[in-house]
Amino acid sequence: MRRVERGRRVRRHGAEQQRDGDADTVNMVITNDCTTITAPNVSFGSASLVGSFSTVQQTINVVCSKGSTYTVGLSNGSYFSGTTRQMASGANRLAYDIYKGTTTTNRWGPSGSDRWSSATSTSLNADTVTRNFTYTAQILTTQNTPAAGNYSDRVVVDVAF
Repeated sequence: MRRVERGRRVRRHGAEQQRDGDADTVNMVITNDCTTITAPNVSFGSASLVGSFSTVQQTINVVCSKGSTYTVGLSNGSYFSGTTRQMASGANRLAYDIYKGTTTTNRWGPSGSDRWSSATSTSLNADTVTRNFTYTAQILTTQNTPAAGNYSDRVVVDVAF
């Protein structure tokens, strides 16, 4: 084996490799993606009248590629009717809704302006990839109190780029 440093050519067992400052190009593409969506279950607790349920405020955390722009939507749930989400207990329904932020002004939904932009999330963690979306969930007090029962619904969180 012969090694020549001046010309930066290296010969090993008959094969010659060029080592005189040529640079290789390394390419990598980081795509927009989300690795984690943390969405806690909403529990309104127990009450005997619709006006007695507490309002719930919680946060959904979304971890996506740094600098990516996306929107976060919530489905209307399994028992949606008209413009209102509903929970079900058998054939009985209990109307509720979920709103962006800490007020009950802006409904959080599946399309258009009801979606929440990553640029206007509640906060951005120090890691600069985790965005927090605080929401308010509320039982609608304009309805009659339904029959006693365990009411539930399923709402899906989705992220769109």
